[in-house]
Amino acid sequence: MRTHIGKEVVIVRKMPVALTLLLCISLLGLLMSAHATKPTSLTIVVDMSFYFTSIEIDDMEMKASGGGDGTYSVSGDFSDSGVVTETFSAEVNLADGSGEGWGVKYLVGGLGTLTLSFEGRISATAIPGISEVNGEWTIINGSGTGIYAGLKGEGTFLTLLNFNTMTLHGTYSGLKD
Repeated sequence: MRTHIGKEVVIVRKMPVALTLLLCISLLGLLMSAHATKPTSLTIVVDMSFYFTSIEIDDMEMKASGGGDGTYSVSGDFSDSGVVTETFSAEVNLADGSGEGWGVKYLVGGLGTLTLSFEGRISATAIPGISEVNGEWTIINGSGTGIYAGLKGEGTFLTLLNFNTMTLHGTYSGLKD
């Protein structure tokens, strides 16, 4: 089709409707798959100080709860860092230092926020005042914002508790949506 505009001749070609729809659907599919790519692997390293808000001792069993704060960094399919706070509870056999601990970590980073629940087995080490916690963590559904929005997953962790300095160092690995 030729259209005359002033002295210029403009040629307008009509694309078949089916071809136009096919191109639009293909482009939309590419955009959606790029947006839907979610991380499959993360490592979160946490360094914190911790404190007790309550301690109950009955015979050789201790029940305690508390909190902590510090910093974290994320590596893997993306990187982020920020501040972390937590609340926790624990039950420990004072005779051998074994027990269980559980709680929630709140991560606030430059790229968003995320909340994890954790549960682990506490074991004494050969070093006085140092315990180790091995366990599992899970992302609390719907807790992520920013880059963490919609993130789902779980993994394992290893944390060293230093009761001499009231600090901890933990590594949380995993994810898989």
